[in-house]
Amino acid sequence: MSTPAAFVANYSTAECQARIAFAWNRKHAEQFLDANQEFRHPVVEHVLADLHTVTIELVRDLFDAETAFAKEAWGVNGCVTPLARELLTRGGPEYVEDYLRGKLGRGMDAHCAAYFLCPRLLAEQLLAEVERRLAAGAEGNRKALLESGREIFREWVEDARD
Repeated sequence: MSTPAAFVANYSTAECQARIAFAWNRKHAEQFLDANQEFRHPVVEHVLADLHTVTIELVRDLFDAETAFAKEAWGVNGCVTPLARELLTRGGPEYVEDYLRGKLGRGMDAHCAAYFLCPRLLAEQLLAEVERRLAAGAEGNRKALLESGREIFREWVEDARD
């Protein structure tokens, strides 16, 4: 098993994502188990120590794992907020659906933790990207996700102070 530092330095989505993914045993309360939590959390700590230097794919995959964890653990880890902020501020509109899946489909704890004060320009870019994807013909669950995102980003644009 590699150290968190070595894992982060050599992260490639295809080979490494399974080691940090949420791996739930389908039980709750005292019987709850995420088989990857013991390794993922030291990786998260290492990532948060120097968040701006890790790959955006690793940020995305940790955000996904931690929001999935939040849904089934009935609680959220504090790392979700900085991961969400980094995913959108550095990843930008390309990662809008990754963000929305983590924020909207993973319970109220993840929903609240994925909020951050978003600069107006970024909120406008995210809203424009959601509108573009909807206009391109999104259907079914994807369309519903994007429509919910539209409402979120409209509010962010209205609430932005810069």
